[in-house]
Amino acid sequence: MKKVSTPLAFKWILIIVVTCFALGCESKDGDTMSNDGVLLSSSNLSIDNTMALNSTANFNAIIDGIDESQNLAYLWYLETFRGALLINGQIVENAIQTLDNSIQVRGDNPGSETIKVEVINTDSGEVLADDTLTFEIVEPTNVARCFNEPVLFLRDGNWTRVFVFGIESGETSVINSTTVSAFTDMSPNGSFYLRQNLDDFTNIEIYLESCDPTVGSTLLVDGGKTELPTFGPDGAFVYYSKMIDNPEQVEDPRAQEIVRYDLQTGQEVFITDTRVFSGAPKVSPDGYWIAFEQAVPQFNNGTFIGSTTHLAIMPSEGGPAQLLFEIDWDNFRLGGFDWSPDSDNIVFYIDAYTNNNSSFTEGIYRVQRAGGSPFLIFTDGADTSSSAHNLGYYDNGNRIAIERGGDIWSIDANGGDLQLLFDEGFVNLDFTWEPSN
Repeated sequence: MKKVSTPLAFKWILIIVVTCFALGCESKDGDTMSNDGVLLSSSNLSIDNTMALNSTANFNAIIDGIDESQNLAYLWYLETFRGALLINGQIVENAIQTLDNSIQVRGDNPGSETIKVEVINTDSGEVLADDTLTFEIVEPTNVARCFNEPVLFLRDGNWTRVFVFGIESGETSVINSTTVSAFTDMSPNGSFYLRQNLDDFTNIEIYLESCDPTVGSTLLVDGGKTELPTFGPDGAFVYYSKMIDNPEQVEDPRAQEIVRYDLQTGQEVFITDTRVFSGAPKVSPDGYWIAFEQAVPQFNNGTFIGSTTHLAIMPSEGGPAQLLFEIDWDNFRLGGFDWSPDSDNIVFYIDAYTNNNSSFTEGIYRVQRAGGSPFLIFTDGADTSSSAHNLGYYDNGNRIAIERGGDIWSIDANGGDLQLLFDEGFVNLDFTWEPSN
């Protein structure tokens, strides 16, 4: 039966229409208000409310009907943690309160994400309005990825090539270079890797190498002595250490500081000012912290007698260092280290290069980011096969690749279940990489 509107029904429809016209009713679809007072929007999202993995988008909270003479602040949340909140290009904590009505989000992992904003009266603490916006983080299209499985970058005595070992397939490929080179890291999206040209140790160049043959090689840094460049978790920045003049230290007028390089602008920013030797930076997967080695040289009547060396961390935007563990210079040196995927702890190798009576045993240790005593998770006696003893998490943090006796082995995250991965010649581990989840 066809339903016919009565004059009374029409009257109520007219009232609703007029009310909506006066108050600004909107349907909830993308950039809309969840209640009167604030509208959350983004001009960077695609028309289908998507953003590319590892890209950034700006989000704005537009207030309407709220007395702006009040002291207002904005509280921002991400609900699924597939993205990260950024202010001035730096990662900030989730649930961050700002006076600015805009914030950036970086897409870290594919999938659905929701951003929420609350407008707060800072005098009373009252939430005056809130809104949410749901969007999708998607893999970028037409981007050449070097590998589609977890890989190990391995090096033998030939510094003009690197072996790439696929952990799942067991297949090995070779990347050749026309110069003496070190391959140091791969971008989170798997499309680029970093290479250092070591032909001239007084002027070490850093190159960004693309897996797309039509893009090729890009010179990033030309000049000075730089070491061990590594990507940040969003792929937008490269971090490395750089030697500088330090005339205040008369016995050795040098220092080594950590630099952040912006791939978009080409700007170099020193994020440490330690005036000692700070190197081998590694950014935590959540982007909040940098682990590094800090060595303070010691002198006796102008003669170098050793260093006080620490495994240290600091905020990724720079700031005071937290010294996690001191290395006994007389008997030990710090080998490779790596962050756990949840950024809660660091595994590292302590290498004993002298016969000693120290209470420490050579092997792999784990230390919590918050501090405390490190504890031994793996050892099988002294291993003099490598000067670096590099290691790296893979399999989403379930396993750790390690150097052992000139081969590459694997242990589980607790130091058990020893397995041989690669034994085709005497090799060292440069780094590990695996596709994003």
